[in-house]
Amino acid sequence: MKAIKIICVLTFLFGILCGYTAQAAQLPSDDDSVVIDQNEDGVEIGSEQTKPGDPYYSLQDDKVLMNEDSCQGRVVEIISKTQDEKEFADGFVPVIVVLMKVKILSGARKGEIREVTQEIQPNDDVGLNDPRPCRVGDKITLFFTVDEYGVVQTGSMVDFIRTDTILIVFILFALFLLIMCGLKGIKSFGALLITCALVLFVMVPLVYDGALFLPVINSGKGLHMTNVQLFNHGLSPVLVSVVGSVFIIFISLVMVYGFTPKTYAAIFGVTGGIIVAGGLSSLMIFIMNMTGVMDEESRSLVFTPNGAHLDISGILFAAVLIGALGGTIDVGISIASAIEELAAKAKHITARELLFSGMNIGRDILGASLNTLVLAYVGGAMQTLILFYAYDMPLIDIIDTELISAELIRALAGSFGLLCTVPITSFVGATMMTKGGWHKDDFKLGSPKTVLKKFAYHLLGREQPEKVVRKAKAWKIIKGSLPKSFKKVISAKKA
Repeated sequence: MKAIKIICVLTFLFGILCGYTAQAAQLPSDDDSVVIDQNEDGVEIGSEQTKPGDPYYSLQDDKVLMNEDSCQGRVVEIISKTQDEKEFADGFVPVIVVLMKVKILSGARKGEIREVTQEIQPNDDVGLNDPRPCRVGDKITLFFTVDEYGVVQTGSMVDFIRTDTILIVFILFALFLLIMCGLKGIKSFGALLITCALVLFVMVPLVYDGALFLPVINSGKGLHMTNVQLFNHGLSPVLVSVVGSVFIIFISLVMVYGFTPKTYAAIFGVTGGIIVAGGLSSLMIFIMNMTGVMDEESRSLVFTPNGAHLDISGILFAAVLIGALGGTIDVGISIASAIEELAAKAKHITARELLFSGMNIGRDILGASLNTLVLAYVGGAMQTLILFYAYDMPLIDIIDTELISAELIRALAGSFGLLCTVPITSFVGATMMTKGGWHKDDFKLGSPKTVLKKFAYHLLGREQPEKVVRKAKAWKIIKGSLPKSFKKVISAKKA
């Protein structure tokens, strides 16, 4: 009965959040007009009629060309490898040009063999590793330049294809997970895939342009991914991240652990921790005047076709919230599992004892989890930290930069979320997993002096006096049963 009530409450909350998200999407009226910039000849900027090198060429042009003429291929023959010079803004720079034959593996020219060039700019003077020249058998992405009649002029290599290696490691990970964890490992892997799909194909498109990136079956193209437009513009990153986080918590825990009291306790605890993390990060972003524009990627977002409608600071909030999800789910389910095991083994344990047991277990878990969370963010900013050190920037100036401040917000907000997950999960778990539930005596704390003493011992990590007395009595009993020779040795050591 309790499980049914909890499911109903969660479903009701999901409905409210989804409804609020839909209501927050304010669609423009019919009177709103879209202004398209034009050059002097009346050609729309961002259309296919502008070409690279034109003063009106934009990122939209590059997007159109890449979508139409980029493809994948495999190197079948290396024709030549020569030294050349290429003109840049600061003068001529030496380059290595590799001419090769490539078999096209995708797109309209699939199966054709075309000549493609790879240009390598040596980086010896700046200490960078040079890109590796292509070899026969390498899979690459390439781009063709097409004239106004649709005739292919030249082909240029863009980058190596790395998805094959990633896919192999991903499959090996899935196999090892199956061997180590069995059926639960398969469930965890399925929950991971659903979480990734929810972030990549639902949350990201909704924030950017109010669409869903979903698989569609077409008679001509077969199964392919396409945008399903739901709103005229992107939704608020704050709302999308909140609703998405609730669904990720629910799906991740229910798929792996089922509808059990342990799952419900973890859901409540993780949700509470995420609310605290989100609230704190939102407050810090507001107080610290964070714009969200902190690196090249965030600056590039402003210049995308929908960049004018994006809430960059809201995207920072979403990054903090999603980043804190993994750690809080880990802590929440670990405590809930421990409480469930204690309740199953100790049939007569009270809710109060179970609560404090969960809190003690949580303290041990937090010691490792906080390090994991903070070090993950530090590792992400390692190159930036080395750059600051190289230019001998003062520590206070480093902290004041928006990039480092954003990482600190993520680490601090996520850590607060972990801290709050422990007591919430312990309380809900103790309430649901004890037969008798809570009694009046469980809420008696004693005199203020007793409470302060217990709190002091808790902070110092020392045992309470009554436990020390019990251990002393036990030691007297053991000492009394020892032979006299052992007693003399013990007395001598004390002296």
